[in-house]
Amino acid sequence: MASRKIIKDLINADHVDEVCLVDKATTTAAIVLQQIGPVSPKESSRKMTLFYCSTKVRLAIIDHITSMPSVVIPVKELVRICSAEGIDQVFVDVAHAIGSVKVDVKKVGADFYVSNLHKWFFCPPSIAFLYCKKSKISSDVHHPVVSHEFGNGLPIESAWIGTRDYSSQFVVPAVLEFVNRFEGGIDGIMKRNHDEVVKMGKMLAESWGTNLRSPPEMCAGMIMVSKDGEEGVGDNDEFITGYVRISRQVYNTLVDYEKLRDAINRVFC
Repeated sequence: MASRKIIKDLINADHVDEVCLVDKATTTAAIVLQQIGPVSPKESSRKMTLFYCSTKVRLAIIDHITSMPSVVIPVKELVRICSAEGIDQVFVDVAHAIGSVKVDVKKVGADFYVSNLHKWFFCPPSIAFLYCKKSKISSDVHHPVVSHEFGNGLPIESAWIGTRDYSSQFVVPAVLEFVNRFEGGIDGIMKRNHDEVVKMGKMLAESWGTNLRSPPEMCAGMIMVSKDGEEGVGDNDEFITGYVRISRQVYNTLVDYEKLRDAINRVFC
């Protein structure tokens, strides 16, 4: 309960019962997908870009931070579009969110929001949270592993699903204490990570004679750098463009990125 209360406050949820802890983000996808029931080929879940279709869209799944090219997506605007288009439910799937970007589930407005806690929030693997907005359908959302807690609410159902290592779920209070030792707490960490990863990305791009492939203003703690020129490398009219994705955390130093720069230069120069 203490861990869920901390997450509830961090993401600005209304109630602790809207937050459950599971082993990883993939599990939450199973939770969300199974509650929409059987799906026919004509009524399948669709990408959020396919708004103007003739059939009813029951679930839209949106990334908040893409893996490549590592950009932060305007989820609030997209959720509003989904609502305006009559989409039943919206699931924001964000493996890299908490600890990387500010998360406010009430402002986002999605029905479901998930993020791992072992990627950017210093928790040991593996642990993720799922926010499930209270609604008329939230009582029908269940963990895919059925136990004797079935029917007691998703947070309770998720708390014990058999032989698992639950230790990572108990360290969230200690993690928050650790995070708050840094200037500005988690917000300060996120800002410094963003500023430094942009700086390191520009340093690498200058060394390699290329450019950033992620707009700095759309990045969080990760950025992509092009390794090759605009036309890539290759022969026989077949070109491949190489990219390097870097991230920055409190334990990274300039030396880490200089070693990467020099290693790439030795291989390709």
